[in-house]
Amino acid sequence: MTLLKDGEEVELKLALAPEDAPRVARSAIIRKHVQGKARVRQLRAIYYDTPDHTLRAQDAALRVRKEGRQWVQCVKTAGKGGGGLSSRREVENIVPRAAFDLSLLAESDLSTILPAELAATLGPVFETDIRRTSRTLLLEDGTKVDIDMDNGDLIAGETREAVSEVELEIHEGDPVHVFRIARGLLETIPVRLSTLSKAARGYTLADGGKAPWTKAGIPSLNANMSVEEALSVIIHACMDHLLANEACVLGRAHIEGVHQMRVATRRLRSALSLFKKLLPEEQVIRFNGELKWLINEMGPARDWDVFLDETLPPVAEGLEDDGAMEALTRAAETRRTSAYDRSEAAIRSKRYTELLLDLGEWVQVRGWQDQPLSPTAAQLFAPVSNIAAGLLHKRYRKVRKLGKGFETLSTEARHEVRIAMKKLRYATEFLSSLYPKSEVVPYVAALKNMQDGLGMMNDISVMRELLGGLATGARGNDARNVAMASGAVIGWHEHIFRSHEKDMITAWSAFAKAKPFWPQL
Repeated sequence: MTLLKDGEEVELKLALAPEDAPRVARSAIIRKHVQGKARVRQLRAIYYDTPDHTLRAQDAALRVRKEGRQWVQCVKTAGKGGGGLSSRREVENIVPRAAFDLSLLAESDLSTILPAELAATLGPVFETDIRRTSRTLLLEDGTKVDIDMDNGDLIAGETREAVSEVELEIHEGDPVHVFRIARGLLETIPVRLSTLSKAARGYTLADGGKAPWTKAGIPSLNANMSVEEALSVIIHACMDHLLANEACVLGRAHIEGVHQMRVATRRLRSALSLFKKLLPEEQVIRFNGELKWLINEMGPARDWDVFLDETLPPVAEGLEDDGAMEALTRAAETRRTSAYDRSEAAIRSKRYTELLLDLGEWVQVRGWQDQPLSPTAAQLFAPVSNIAAGLLHKRYRKVRKLGKGFETLSTEARHEVRIAMKKLRYATEFLSSLYPKSEVVPYVAALKNMQDGLGMMNDISVMRELLGGLATGARGNDARNVAMASGAVIGWHEHIFRSHEKDMITAWSAFAKAKPFWPQL
């Protein structure tokens, strides 16, 4: 049995369409385990922050919520968690009215991130009006799970957005059961794993409704962590990065959303590859297959984003348009819309949610321990500092081997270097917190500079494929215009790339001379 620390909540949140909400209570998994009567409350909350949203920047929240006849002030601050599971510090106090009590903030974790002068500038940002139906589930092994079904609205000024969520929270017992219950719901209801708090959604609504995109963070490791603990932190970080960019993609708010989701998925595959010698082969193969599917589903959207927002504009600005460039742009925009439809369908699919639940549970139960004990498998329990340098050096050696004689390599061979460098980059990000930052930063800078040049080369290769598809699909005048514009785009960028050839060779030389930040073996 897993006992949870006092003052922390560990929960799994599922998002669903408002019209599907009534089906939750009627689902087989809930009816089988539900105990007692439903408890229904109307929860109205007001969220506060400074004018420049200091609390939001610190992943903290301050709200005053009406519960029955009482107003309750709640302060939430970031805690450990990941992979769809959340764990946050939460402090509540009863207050006399619908306003926060400044004196209580000094006793909370906010005092460390919100000085008195900033606290004085706090004001309302948005409200929530939620009907919460709570039930308790009792599982066969005695584990108790609270299930809260929230339905209502977020309100920012005159704007409203419907909210429908299911939160599963373990009070006593094994947290893995939340994955089991989530799968039971997923059998008949299109639920999705979510890490977005109501606060995050409220801020987005207050900012105009466009969800932000998020870059990957650096996993926080220490030398005393075991390998399996480090792997858990890394997988959670990758999953959180993936989930944090979903809303941006679904809302088509910014091209970085799809890009960051693909980066997160590639990082997950890279993490599995980095530690694969220590993991059961069939598990790695299964997860890699599903992650590759997700990358492929989102690939076309990213390709058209790069083409329309980065590849095409400099050509269009530098040439007089006689209608050819306009025809090319229209055709490409149509393809991009279809590609985003495909990405959205993947995110909303049962297959995607099953993948996230499987990954989350795999980490939660340390599924990699399901293998015969061997000297190799035993390394999972050794300090990660024992093997980090070896993992990095293996990636480094492969890059150096593939890049030998870089200036004479073919385009195909340089693509192999690009892929190997990407894996080395991800490995350095995963493990860099084990080493002095002053040594990591210059090395990663040299690595990134080289990657940029190789990325330009890849963009040209993808551009040729995209333009070939557009030419094949066009008809009549559009076909002629697309062909003319395509020739101009290809010629322009190949000329630019040739002019950068020397820069790329120089970047390779700088990378080859850069001193790795890990101990040399």
